[in-house]
Amino acid sequence: MTGTALHPVGALLAPLVMVWTPIHVWSLAIRYVGDYRAAGVPMLPVAVGVRQAARCVGWSALALCGLAASLPLVLDLPTWAAVSTLALRLPILGVSVGVMLRPSASRAWALFKLSSPYLGLLFLVVAVAG
Repeated sequence: MTGTALHPVGALLAPLVMVWTPIHVWSLAIRYVGDYRAAGVPMLPVAVGVRQAARCVGWSALALCGLAASLPLVLDLPTWAAVSTLALRLPILGVSVGVMLRPSASRAWALFKLSSPYLGLLFLVVAVAG
């Protein structure tokens, strides 16, 4: 629709979804690790343990936020949008670091519940600003 083979918005939002997916799925798996274990489903927390899975979730969240930090620069977003993307990253960073440093079902559940609104609001900011 833009006349270009690869528009910068798609080139950035697609990797954002790719990096977001493990955070969303594995934080839920940490929350329900006992159920996955009992069912014999080898989700990451079952396969490597909750502590290691929490590290993976934390590093993925840091990568997500790092990639999201490039949005205002690459897409030349207005100041309000750049500030909005920063404000959206702060809760994700805080909760994911909490999961990473002190893994628990409740922290993982909080991150899971935060991850979808984060991505949706981030996409909304980019759409409205563009």
